[in-house]
Order: sequence, then C-alpha cells, then structure tokens
Amino acid sequence: MRFDPEHHDYEWAKNLDKLKRRGYKLEHVLMLDDTPAKLARHYGNLVRVKPFLGNLADRELFQLSDYLPTLAETPNVRRIEKRFWRKASTSEP
Repeated sequence: MRFDPEHHDYEWAKNLDKLKRRGYKLEHVLMLDDTPAKLARHYGNLVRVKPFLGNLADRELFQLSDYLPTLAETPNVRRIEKRFWRKASTSEP
C-alpha cells in the first residue's frame, strides 16, 4: 500500500520486484491493468486496458490478443510505447 496525497487515501500498488527476485527479467514482463497508479513504479511494464464492467459485448481482451504477439520478439518491453496499443491492433475496436 502507498499513500496518495492527492486523494488523502491509501491505494494498492503492484510491486514487480517480487518477480525480479524470483529470476524473471522485468524487460520481459507485461502487466495488464485498468489503473495506471497501481503500476506507478513499473509503468513501462503496463498495458492499460479498459475496466471490465460485465458487458458481454466487451472485446478488449480479444483486441489485446492481436496486439501482444507484436511484442514477442522485443528485447525490452519497457521501452515500447504501449499507450496507443489499440491502434496497433488488427481487431475491430
């Protein structure tokens, strides 16, 4: 947990250092999340997705499945701009 001074509240943050200690290279780790603040310390590993609100017509993960293979041969995913990944996807929005 970390304190968010803007909202005067605590929020959970995901700590990828645990993965690093277990031998995973953070250059090869992607995290999917709908809240960028949760990965503020590891923003380069974030692929931001829209929140799932129960809509059965939600196609976000299908669209993402088209995008992820484009990162497969990337030596360091942290250096890739991922904010506009939907435009790089071949699926319909």
